[in-house]
Order: sequence, then structure tokens, then C-alpha cells
Amino acid sequence: MDVLFLVEDESALRHFFGEVFSPQYEVLMAVSFPEAMEKIQQLKERNCRVAMVDGSLGHHKGDGKDIAERLRNEIPGIRIVACSAEEQDWGDINLLKPAPIADLLEAVRG
Repeated sequence: MDVLFLVEDESALRHFFGEVFSPQYEVLMAVSFPEAMEKIQQLKERNCRVAMVDGSLGHHKGDGKDIAERLRNEIPGIRIVACSAEEQDWGDINLLKPAPIADLLEAVRG
């Protein structure tokens, strides 16, 4: 089963996204910038090819864009889906919340 890395700080959305994607993906989750950084080695070992990152995730050490940059540096070829309530331009695919389920699935599948 393919691995999807989901970085989302809102509990309700994290649960919803997990339910949407778990039939097709093994979903690994992080709720913050530090937790996302801690999981990068595990993602490399699991050959993760796609990540959905909250664009409005804010932390004094980094945000969603910083997570995406680190993922690209550590896992060449990973596809980044930025999903945020605000416009983003750093994802391979950029979605606005609330995005329709069909758009979420299509963005993750590539």
C-alpha cells in the first residue's frame, strides 16, 4: 500500500482526511512542524511519494512551505499537495479548503 504523509493541525480535518484516504493509502500523520520533521526518516524508509501539507500551519520554527522544502530535499520526486484556507503557490498542487473530496483524491493520486 502506498504511503501518504498528512500534515494538518486541525483535529477534525485530520480525522476527515484520514478517513478519506485510508482505503487507498497508509496515512502517516503529523500535527506540527516539529513532528513533521521527526517523521522524515520514517517517510524515506517507507518510500513515501506524496504529502498533503496544511499551508496555514504556523510554528515559530517553520510552516507548511518549510515542510515542503525539507521533504523535497530529503525525498526527491515527492509530490506535495498544499491544502489551505489561504492561497498557496509552493505545492505541486495547491487546493483551497474546503476542497471537494473528488479534488482531494485527484490531487493525491496525481
